[in-house]
Amino acid sequence: MTEFLRTIFSVWEFRPEVLLPLGVMLYLYLRGWLRLREIQRRVDAKRRKQRWRLARRSQPLATPWRLVSYLAGWLTLLVALISGIDAYGSMFFFVHMLQHLLIMMVAPPLLWLAQPYAIGMWGLPRRWRLEVGSLFTGGAPARRALDAIAKPGLAWMVMVVVTWVWHDGKMYNLSLTSELIHDIQHLSFVAMGLYYWWLVIGAAPRHYRFASPLKRSLYLLAAVPPNALLGLSIALAEEPLYAYYTAVPRLWGVSVMADQQWGGILMWVPGSMMFMMAALVSAAVYFVEEEKKEALPQSEWDGENALLIPGLEGRE
Repeated sequence: MTEFLRTIFSVWEFRPEVLLPLGVMLYLYLRGWLRLREIQRRVDAKRRKQRWRLARRSQPLATPWRLVSYLAGWLTLLVALISGIDAYGSMFFFVHMLQHLLIMMVAPPLLWLAQPYAIGMWGLPRRWRLEVGSLFTGGAPARRALDAIAKPGLAWMVMVVVTWVWHDGKMYNLSLTSELIHDIQHLSFVAMGLYYWWLVIGAAPRHYRFASPLKRSLYLLAAVPPNALLGLSIALAEEPLYAYYTAVPRLWGVSVMADQQWGGILMWVPGSMMFMMAALVSAAVYFVEEEKKEALPQSEWDGENALLIPGLEGRE
């Protein structure tokens, strides 16, 4: 494993089409985060001087944990797209599956937890910030478009279709024989991951919110069966599903079938665990919120009709 990691991280590609958008993303977020921290520092100083005039302190947006989350998501994309993971993905199926997990299931939730839209907007000049903000207000076309796609069922369907279509034998082989199609594949995975996790986390610009964390947990668990079924079908296949890998040199003594089985297991187990772990966290939030609720007064649950069948209250 150590040799594998050393080999993977010894290869880096210079890809301007990847580095430029990632660089802009990082610049805007860091600039916005620093500006918001400075604003918050000034507000806190004013509160200390004029304590009697100030209302209850609001929760700051630019928190250290959000910065860490964004940097972790950003670095995940960087490593997945320009390190040896991308280079060796054309030689090993399991490395390619690792790359897909990183850009679909690891980077998107980390980025959305950092509230990139709300904080990144403060990285723009004031005029641009107002213009971009106007795109999502009132009846603006962009707002209507987001309202139209902010549907969990649609996001679930898009995730399943995109994942299954690109892992079809013909489509997958085609993506490895054309750099343009390969980039389109990765772009669709990133977009799909951002779309799905945007609704799960409810990050800004917010156009949908789950009624409760428990419903969010059930939604996350609904993503496990199609993902696990695809990974399981790949891992248990008795012959190579992707002809491309039968024609490339086999390094490190990894056979075509072993490579395919490892890739299927990566999608099946770690891929499904991502959704299950997120579902557990959401369920934990639900139970914590329930614990904080005040208990019903005894008069509402210990009356004469407490044990009657619903609908028969008050009848003799």
